[in-house]
Amino acid sequence: MIKVCYYLKYPKSGVSTPIVMQICYKGAKIRLHISVLIDPKNWDFNLYRSKKSRSNPEYFEINTMLDKLEQFAKNEYRKCFNDTGQFPKPNKLKEALKKYLTGGESKSHNFFGFISELISKS
Repeated sequence: MIKVCYYLKYPKSGVSTPIVMQICYKGAKIRLHISVLIDPKNWDFNLYRSKKSRSNPEYFEINTMLDKLEQFAKNEYRKCFNDTGQFPKPNKLKEALKKYLTGGESKSHNFFGFISELISKS
């Protein structure tokens, strides 16, 4: 089965660092840098999610985005397996995730635009 987890690129950094998505299944491992930065003091290293705190008012949006991204990855994995009877190739799954993150286009987002777009897709 597929396992999705998130970690910080530089967990001991004193400044905001990118969140990295890691997907493991059947010996394959995919790492995808998400264009969301978070201060390590606002990251729960046990739950792999943003902490709820006054210094981190956007925790809910970040966690919602991570949950939706995880669900998308699992749905793509199941869809591929159900359609073909085979596990998805890592590069195909990674490309589908990149397309999902960019809305199907190669455009850059600022943090709030990125979160708003992901929430509007739900």
